[in-house]
Amino acid sequence: MYKLPHHRRRHAGVAVAAVLRLAHVPLAVMALGCFGLAAAASPSDVVVTNAWARPTVPGQAVGAAYLNLTSAHGATLTLVQSDAAGTEQLHVIAPVTAIPLQQGTP
Repeated sequence: MYKLPHHRRRHAGVAVAAVLRLAHVPLAVMALGCFGLAAAASPSDVVVTNAWARPTVPGQAVGAAYLNLTSAHGATLTLVQSDAAGTEQLHVIAPVTAIPLQQGTP
């Protein structure tokens, strides 16, 4: 699994990673426009910060975009979609201080 560079780690808030199968599409731009929120939340209730993406290289089938979503009134993320991606996925990233491993676990 890819480990975020120290300067990209977030220790507060919720980070959502959208994993997108692409062929040279600018992920950062797409990440800001591919999320749907429940109808109860107006667009001004949801704030996107710290959006960034690793560039995909030729032949790479998967790219990733990362961003923090916050809402003062609470909102539910109900959809992620993109016409440019074959598959979209959401992953919630939470900071941890340690992960215990059993002896002999690679």
